Amino acid sequence: MTKQEIAQNIASVLNTKSGQLARDIARDLGLDKKEVNSVLYGSLKGKFYQDKSYRWWPNDDRPKASKEEKLEKRADTPLAKLCQYYLACMGRDDEGGISAFAFNKYGPSDYVELETLSTSSDTLFELPNASALFKKVRGERGRLTMHFGYPTNLKKIKSSRSSWEGFVVEPILLFPVELGQSISDTPVIDVGAPIINMSVLKQYSNSEREAVMNELILLEEELGIRSADVNPDLDELAQRLRALREEWLWVEDINPESLLKEPVLAECTEPGIYNRAVLIVSERSPYTQGLESD
Repeated sequence: MTKQEIAQNIASVLNTKSGQLARDIARDLGLDKKEVNSVLYGSLKGKFYQDKSYRWWPNDDRPKASKEEKLEKRADTPLAKLCQYYLACMGRDDEGGISAFAFNKYGPSDYVELETLSTSSDTLFELPNASALFKKVRGERGRLTMHFGYPTNLKKIKSSRSSWEGFVVEPILLFPVELGQSISDTPVIDVGAPIINMSVLKQYSNSEREAVMNELILLEEELGIRSADVNPDLDELAQRLRALREEWLWVEDINPESLLKEPVLAECTEPGIYNRAVLIVSERSPYTQGLESD
């Protein structure tokens, strides 16, 4: 089928039976889910609406919010208070978020660009540069941590003490990498609910600490991260993020199927969000260590 025929078939399915997930549409049409998402976020963009559960609807058939949803208030329970405690600790965490210099003239960089969006440990961690990062983290396990991230923001920074200026790499959706207890253990990416990089959120929301936390909660709800009934794949998360925050500075189109490789981030000179996935090493925050102890 041509792309036009695929788009027509997807539209026909949703107009006949709305409220379907991309994987359901793909199954009905004998297509790949990523191909369906590509069309819905591409040639059919604006003609259909995706709710927080990642179900697609015709624009004139949007489900209405229930009265309970409209009147939803923050619960005053021990569990809610505990959650607020953790959020407060996160808010006090390093406001620099997780980042690394795009180019490190003093040695190897603290990140590695990846060729694909695959989170499979079988191939991802065989990259030579990735092995060097693992060795570094294992050598300072108590101080350093590693994340898999996509897409990636490139932020320009300037020194307040000199004329130096450069860029830092900041993945937006972060997934912790578990290295295991033994050096022989294969690292595993925790592909559960992602962490949103606070540094990026602060930059694009132009908000201070408490307001950023409110923005974080809102974005997590819009992405379905806070819902136990939703478990979206990374490609869907990234594409939905792009659709929800069109005002952010998107330099490259978000295409999970084809990550761009050139020029490498270390050679890019335009700030903004790139269609790149990385492994990145960062220092563990004292607040994070405190939470783990709790």
